[in-house]
Amino acid sequence: MTMEQRQFLRYPVDTPLQVKRLANSSSVELDIVHATNVGYGGLAFISEHAWTANEVVQISILTEPPFEFIGKVMWCRKNYVAYEVGIEFMAKKANLFEELLRIEQFCRSVA
Repeated sequence: MTMEQRQFLRYPVDTPLQVKRLANSSSVELDIVHATNVGYGGLAFISEHAWTANEVVQISILTEPPFEFIGKVMWCRKNYVAYEVGIEFMAKKANLFEELLRIEQFCRSVA
C-alpha cells in the first residue's frame, strides 16, 4: 500500500508491542517489536522477522495490564536489516487509535 492509497493520517510513535501469530505455523510465533506509526485504521512496526500478508495476529501493548487487540498483516517490506510491517486493525478502530495515542503520551511523560 502506498501513501496515496492510505485513507487515514499516520502519527509517529515508539511503542513496544508483542506480536503473536494466531494460526499454527512452523515459523516465528512471537515477536517483540516497536510500533513506528499509528493511524485510525492500523499501525506499522519494525521486526527482525518477515510476516505474511493477510496473516491474523494478536498484538499486545506492553503496559500493565497489557492492552490487546487483533490485526491483519497488510504488507511486509524488507528495510535494510529489518522488515517494516503494516497492520490493519480488525475491530474497534477508533478506540484502538485513541488508546495507542494515550499510551504513547504516557510513555513519553515517564521517560
